[in-house]
Amino acid sequence: MSAIAAFVNSGSAQLELNCPCFVDMGAYKSIDDCLMYQAPRKDWVSCGTRALAKYDSPETRGVFTCLADIVNESTACLKTKPCDPVERAECGASPLQCIGEHIDLGLALFMECPDLALLTRQ
Repeated sequence: MSAIAAFVNSGSAQLELNCPCFVDMGAYKSIDDCLMYQAPRKDWVSCGTRALAKYDSPETRGVFTCLADIVNESTACLKTKPCDPVERAECGASPLQCIGEHIDLGLALFMECPDLALLTRQ
């Protein structure tokens, strides 16, 4: 499902902006450390696609397209902000507005592919 790939890729783009700030704030010793713990794994797209195959529908793809759009909007905002947590907080958006009544999709995805939950923490 290409919507899963879009979601994972959008999270990767945001991580490129966040890791230097995480290092500056002392959360990680280096950008490599940050990436080691937060970067998407090679199997995330295939795992997510496999986990959600039985739920595949235009509506499901729309949920994950919405999630990718939220992350992309947040990433665009972060590009304009310094590594100040207060200013960067203005760029946050809740994934719940996309999931809505489809909480079962997130549960199915994170039960099968628990590491994908890391994307929502960036």
